[in-house]
Formats: sequence, structure tokens, C-alpha cells
Amino acid sequence: MESYLADGVVDKYEENLFYRIGDLIYIKRTELNKIKNT
Repeated sequence: MESYLADGVVDKYEENLFYRIGDLIYIKRTELNKIKNT
């Protein structure tokens, strides 16, 4: 899984959306943090 920054800036809304999508597809927060930090 790869993610790309479109504008180079991750604001609070985008980060919140990332975590909400993860919750909806049952990905644990620890896994989401690993994805976010890579």
C-alpha cells in the first residue's frame, strides 16, 4: 500500500478522514500509525 501527498501538507481534516476510513474497514490504530509514518 502506498500513499502520496498531493500538496505536501497533511492537515487535521485529512488525518481525521484517514483514521475514520481505517475504522470503517477495521484496521487497528497501531497499523494505521505504521502506514501513516512510512
